[in-house]
Amino acid sequence: MRRLAAFGGVVVLALAAVGAGWAMLTSNGTTIHACMNASNGNLRIANECREGELPISWPGTSLTLRSAYSEHTSVPPGQFRFANAICPTGTFVIGGGYATEDVSNAVLVPTNSYPVGMGDGRQAWYVVMRNLGPEEEAFWVWAQCGRSS
Repeated sequence: MRRLAAFGGVVVLALAAVGAGWAMLTSNGTTIHACMNASNGNLRIANECREGELPISWPGTSLTLRSAYSEHTSVPPGQFRFANAICPTGTFVIGGGYATEDVSNAVLVPTNSYPVGMGDGRQAWYVVMRNLGPEEEAFWVWAQCGRSS
């Protein structure tokens, strides 16, 4: 029986929305200011950054978050496969990661995991996995997407 594996990849948000749920963050001005931890990518809403954080900002007074997911992607033994979790139109990718299906036998190794732009203008989180095991294994990708207003 297959079981959900541990999450891997980059977790860019400390304040991620669960599932396809929405979360709302607000700012007092016309620009949302945040700080990204340079070592682990965690993001926090703040006007001033701490040591080891990089300042980022985007126009708007609030940020709406939503998760996007790829289809499950099967990887044959010794092969590579990729998947994209594509953010909805009008949103931008903030972060992402991946999950494997089999905890006890998971032998999928990520070779790439980063944000990309799609040909239609939408943004996505892209992951490439290699299967080092003797059997087909599956994974999926998730993206944390934002919309400012």
